Amino acid sequence: MQEGKKVYGFTISLYEYEATIPTLWSAVKEFIHENPGLVPSGNAMQFLSDDRGESYNRCHFWSNFEIGDLDFWRGEAYTKFFDFLDQKGGFYYERWGDAPVHSIGAALFAKKEQIHFFKEIGKVAALSHQMLYT
Repeated sequence: MQEGKKVYGFTISLYEYEATIPTLWSAVKEFIHENPGLVPSGNAMQFLSDDRGESYNRCHFWSNFEIGDLDFWRGEAYTKFFDFLDQKGGFYYERWGDAPVHSIGAALFAKKEQIHFFKEIGKVAALSHQMLYT
């Protein structure tokens, strides 16, 4: 991760349950509108949205296995983003979870080449499971 200048790594991506995040994307869009300088070009918005950010496709990195650069998570962009979302109350009133919030943060504030898909880890786990239980 360090040698490749990666800031976030994941193994699986899933769709979030829409009922748990009804106002999350409108809050994200509001944050982007108020803080355009924090969102770099070349980010991974296309992972989150199929229409250039107008709507959220609910795709998120599964947080049961994730690796992140703490400097990234403690940096200005993500800290401001998290504080902004916290003020909106969605963590409490809806159920904005760590997976969609981390995913949106990583996809918005990191360049897409800084995000790593550990596809080989899932294969090893699946093979181990198959060997143990067949």
